[in-house]
Amino acid sequence: MVDWVSWEREKAHRINAIIVRSTEPISGFVTHSIISRSESGVELPSDIDIPAQIEKQIDYLLRTRAVFPAIDESAVGHSSFPTAPYYQQAGIHIKFWFAEPITLNQVQTINSIGHWMNQNFAIRLCALLEYHGVIPTQSQGKLNKSLPGFQDVNIVRRLRNVLTHTSGRYNTSDAEERRLYETMVTHYRVEGADSATATEFPLSIDAVLVPMARGCQEYAQTWENEQAGQQARKADSLRSQVTCKTFPVFHLSFLMLGPLKTSATALDQRFTTVLQGAACRRRLLPATTLP
Repeated sequence: MVDWVSWEREKAHRINAIIVRSTEPISGFVTHSIISRSESGVELPSDIDIPAQIEKQIDYLLRTRAVFPAIDESAVGHSSFPTAPYYQQAGIHIKFWFAEPITLNQVQTINSIGHWMNQNFAIRLCALLEYHGVIPTQSQGKLNKSLPGFQDVNIVRRLRNVLTHTSGRYNTSDAEERRLYETMVTHYRVEGADSATATEFPLSIDAVLVPMARGCQEYAQTWENEQAGQQARKADSLRSQVTCKTFPVFHLSFLMLGPLKTSATALDQRFTTVLQGAACRRRLLPATTLP
């Protein structure tokens, strides 16, 4: 006879597996039925904090760009100068010394390297969102226009497509690129930008990239919350169907427990590796201990 009892729900809202245990010994073993994520039909959200990952990308961007800041032509002829005030305000204090006074060609090269870094930040940001499913594939659907930060995610998606499939330079004769350029100028209120004469996409850190990343953070956080709610409801629905007679057993994992007088507490200790990393909102556990 298998007896079941449902424990009170825990505070955590994510689960990695649904565990069902039987107290009936089979030849010195105790059986444990495990429904995997794919077999249960419940796809659970990643335990990774996506907004925190975006924050790390922002930090990396600021620290690398502080070493390659945008340099004004007024620096030509000087041998030393500090990094841009924007990075100093972020707590990054760097000063540059050149063996010889800096030339106009060096200024242009450093600025080109900085723009290249900005392009790669946008690509990396989009890749992170795609990896975690925030930006869906064509078969998965479309972005949710009702979520805050939608326009930022949509811009980074479109920008990534251009940067990874072209030379990276803005092409005024391409209608799609021109629409993207004008959308960026309007959304981020970029001053002095002209889609008819520009040669690069507007990718300044303070006016475009950081606000873009902040919008992506907001969208990702809302998206994560919605996913967690949907999957929690699916898990609850699945649990409500669990009964002693009809519960489907997909896998049997046999753990040697030694003497059958092993208590439920000891069983839990032996089962730690299975539960590690799983935070269950409700667990189904045996009502009685082993004899």
